[in-house]
Amino acid sequence: MKKITFEEIKDFTIVQLSISKNEIITETTCLAHDLGVAGDDGFEYMIDFSKQFKMSLENFDSIEYFGNEDSGSIIFMFPYLYARFIKKTPARDLVDLPELSLGHLLTCASLGKWIKPQA
Repeated sequence: MKKITFEEIKDFTIVQLSISKNEIITETTCLAHDLGVAGDDGFEYMIDFSKQFKMSLENFDSIEYFGNEDSGSIIFMFPYLYARFIKKTPARDLVDLPELSLGHLLTCASLGKWIKPQA
């Protein structure tokens, strides 16, 4: 097992996703649910993550965790925007994807390979 710290994962994520250093990022922070990572952006994040932390992505399905790029089209945005801003539904409750937390990515990076999160 490799010695990788959560701070390394956090710093990588802040830079990759251009997140404010003032935003609270913890091991329970989820890419899609909390940070809004979706589609090709999620795929690119995971490719860069795997290179940075020398982790195999064998058996990783980007669409399962980040959805299709098409899901961001304007037709799909209306219900999201209505629920989010008119009904005041938290963004976390509007993402219909399995959670992928930074803590889980720390585990994977330490093992050097992708493993599915426990349900």
